[in-house]
Amino acid sequence: MSNIVKKSSLERLAEADDHEVVKSVQEVFADYLVINPDLFALKDSAANGLRIWSQSPDQWNPDALIRTTEGVLASLLTLKKKPLIRYARNSLMAKKLATELTFHMTQETQLFDFRKTDTPPILLILDRRSDPITPLLSQWTYQAMVHELLGIENGRVDLSNVPETRPEHKEIVLSADQDPFFKKNMYVNFGDLGSNIKEYVDQYQTKTNSSKNLESIADMKRFVEEYPEFRRLSGNVSKHVNLVSELSRRVESESLLEVSELEQSFACQDNHNADLKTLQKLLQSGIPPANKIRLVALYSIRYEKHMNNALPVLMDLLQVGGVIPSDINQSVRNLISFYHSLRSQEDIFEASDIFSLASRSLKGLKGVENIYTQHTPRMGQTIGSLIKGRLSLQSYPFMEGGGTTKDKPQDIIVFMVGGATYEEARLTAQVNASTPGVRIVLGGTSMLSSAMFIQNANEATSMWPIAPPTNASGRLRRENFMAMRDAKLCRVGFTWQPKLGCGLSRYLSFDDATNATPNIPPQHFHPTTTKHNVGSHREDHLSAEAEHYEAHQQLRVVSARYLKQSNPQSAIDILYSGAQSLLQASQFASGGDLGLTLVEVYATHSIPCDSTSKARIYTLLGLLPADEPTRKQIINAAVLWSSKCSEYEAGDPELHHFAGSLYAKDHEPYDAEKHLLLGTKDSCVVLTNLLYTWYTQDEPSTAPLYVSRAVLCYLLIGNVREAGTALDLFTSRLLEDNKGGRLVVQSVETSALDARIFPAMPLMNFLRLLVLSVTRGRGGADAYRALRAHYSLLLQELGGWDEALEQIAEMYFGIQVPKQRNFMADMMSSLFGGPPAAGGGGASRRPQVGAPKPAAPPTVELD
Repeated sequence: MSNIVKKSSLERLAEADDHEVVKSVQEVFADYLVINPDLFALKDSAANGLRIWSQSPDQWNPDALIRTTEGVLASLLTLKKKPLIRYARNSLMAKKLATELTFHMTQETQLFDFRKTDTPPILLILDRRSDPITPLLSQWTYQAMVHELLGIENGRVDLSNVPETRPEHKEIVLSADQDPFFKKNMYVNFGDLGSNIKEYVDQYQTKTNSSKNLESIADMKRFVEEYPEFRRLSGNVSKHVNLVSELSRRVESESLLEVSELEQSFACQDNHNADLKTLQKLLQSGIPPANKIRLVALYSIRYEKHMNNALPVLMDLLQVGGVIPSDINQSVRNLISFYHSLRSQEDIFEASDIFSLASRSLKGLKGVENIYTQHTPRMGQTIGSLIKGRLSLQSYPFMEGGGTTKDKPQDIIVFMVGGATYEEARLTAQVNASTPGVRIVLGGTSMLSSAMFIQNANEATSMWPIAPPTNASGRLRRENFMAMRDAKLCRVGFTWQPKLGCGLSRYLSFDDATNATPNIPPQHFHPTTTKHNVGSHREDHLSAEAEHYEAHQQLRVVSARYLKQSNPQSAIDILYSGAQSLLQASQFASGGDLGLTLVEVYATHSIPCDSTSKARIYTLLGLLPADEPTRKQIINAAVLWSSKCSEYEAGDPELHHFAGSLYAKDHEPYDAEKHLLLGTKDSCVVLTNLLYTWYTQDEPSTAPLYVSRAVLCYLLIGNVREAGTALDLFTSRLLEDNKGGRLVVQSVETSALDARIFPAMPLMNFLRLLVLSVTRGRGGADAYRALRAHYSLLLQELGGWDEALEQIAEMYFGIQVPKQRNFMADMMSSLFGGPPAAGGGGASRRPQVGAPKPAAPPTVELD
């Protein structure tokens, strides 16, 4: 048996052995394919088409899970290792496999009873989706090139479709164990391989010439003895010459040097404009469609968040270049969905720390040894951290119940769910050769080429449901990409133009559509009718979704061109008209994205914060629903823009009033109050009414806590008038609702005071007297001290106003309050931008709607 034999299987075998022909049963743990001394894969996962994923990105195909568990267990038993298991936390697939392996190792304690080592071995389970770049790149080392261009299946290469191949070379074997030349050159790059193959041929020719000079019996005897080796050498030389010749032909015919140089730029550099220009040139050339799809897929992942992302234009060039439209919709879009299906995905192009960022900069200064092999798989950084004992426990935890260790591991097994690559195999061999005392074995569910990886992504995403988005970008991806995947653009009734797109004029006003620069001629904005079949309502809806998506993307591209030509006003007009039309069509994520881009253009080009500019923002915000995440992003961006392009450092008051009123209307008090506090004089009324409505859901005795959120905060920003107004409005509403007379109120009229006093709410009286003291300025310092002393017990019991009152004392009365300072905390805060000090009234006792009702403050006599 090639794996663990279950007891039930032995019982069935015994029952079936009527003639007692079975003499013994042995377990030989070889249920996987050994490829290199430090590389294995599950041999039937790809060959038999066993899908890894099931109906969701986090769910295994049950058969694939069983097969993978058995294969990994067999490899561990072959290596005689019982490892501690770590897995990628953001992959439920990796965690599920780790759980299954832990369970089976626990069940088979006798099989896994190996001699303990100084440091326990580690099994690290990774997810292919964490690095979609590596399997998409062209390869330039011998073994990897053969697999990428020709395919290696069970150690064999099929050359039956290669022109002018002799019958004996229709299928060849590549094995490092049996082929010394291949073993020596499997990780050599293609440039050095050419000179090595020449030396190999010269070696063969030398032996051939020596065999012609048989002058003695001894010479003939030696020739007969060496003849088998001579025949083997002859066949091997011929095999590798044919193989390298075919690789060279494919490199030239498919322009792989130019393609690979751009791929490496995508993977290792950040130069959008130059990369886009080169990519457009290659898409219009004669390279194979598969390479075009790979390049666009790499671009879409690399520059997905770039403001000048030109993916729609590239998709259009793909279509013009003869790539089948279904391949466009599935392959490129599905690769992005496949990549984003991993939870809490990190930016694979972002330096993880200051050291890797410095290393990248230094590498850019020194240059690279080979521009075609600059890329290093993401797995390399992970393994490096593990070897040094620095691999994050947060990102790669130990399997619960399986043990932990802080020791630096010596034996590491890395298993890649979703398939490993030969580039990662080369990296593993390099680490093994360069790190004494460390032994790494790499395994995967399969060995990937770029074509296999794209096929896996297509098959996986075609089975997954549309997951509910958790953020604005997720909603935008769903709204855009899924509509594109399911709908055909030819149904929408507009001809897609190669440069801009067809139905764009529907999303622009007449002036916007005709006000074009020479690089954007108006004739590209005309709708042209096409024949289409009337389908179901779903098809019509998807077609409309696809049209909205294309308009959204093209509006971004056109506005970016205007900005590049130093014409921000035209870009603003197009973004505003397009956003308004999309929002009116209920395309909230797309419209909100254009609105956010509009505000970013305001800020980048220092557009004045005047009534016209603000009116555009008001209109778009009014069209966005409360639950659309981009609404809050637009508000924050608009306030930031107004703080830089107006006389108000804290942002334009009218913008604050509009935003705060929106939040108040939607019953979002925490967001509303911070804008209303910085708004206009009308904002005070809106804020006070909001706080009073909020208060009515709480205990009557909590009224001072709610009104203090306005009074103390207004005083802290120096707006004494609005502090008094808010208090007056709040107490007036208290009296209006006091129809039954349950709340005792007393009027106090003296030369210094004309106010209403609430005997049952002494903190309300404190706020009234505080505002009165502040209006006197520095002359009220003594009154303030007496006030604090009189209410000291209540204030101490409340405990939430102290810091605000200390700042007020310093602002209005010049009273300095000594504070204990923590030098280390201040230093760390200055270095890392620590949280700001708490401020504002009631910060530590923040009333919440629906929270347990707070106890009433104790009642004291009339002041």
